[in-house]
Amino acid sequence: MPTRDTLRQKLLDTPLFAEKIWKLSPEPWPITEAQLRDWLPADRDVEVYFLGTKPFMHDMKKALLDLGVPAPQLHWEFFGPAANIDV
Repeated sequence: MPTRDTLRQKLLDTPLFAEKIWKLSPEPWPITEAQLRDWLPADRDVEVYFLGTKPFMHDMKKALLDLGVPAPQLHWEFFGPAANIDV
């Protein structure tokens, strides 16, 4: 079985793969819309996966949509019961 480091390196060696790791802290979120703008490719044709608290995911979804990432390309997971992140 490959190690975590081996899998990580394979992903980093894959074209079009970008790695961003954030350690989340209480509000305000450490990820700003300006950072997302800088990190996203200009064409915004990306699949984005995020998870966290409901307020964090709400803010991430809004920022990504505002920056032009297509809604069908946004994916999120809940740690607990699913909830509506649009409110």
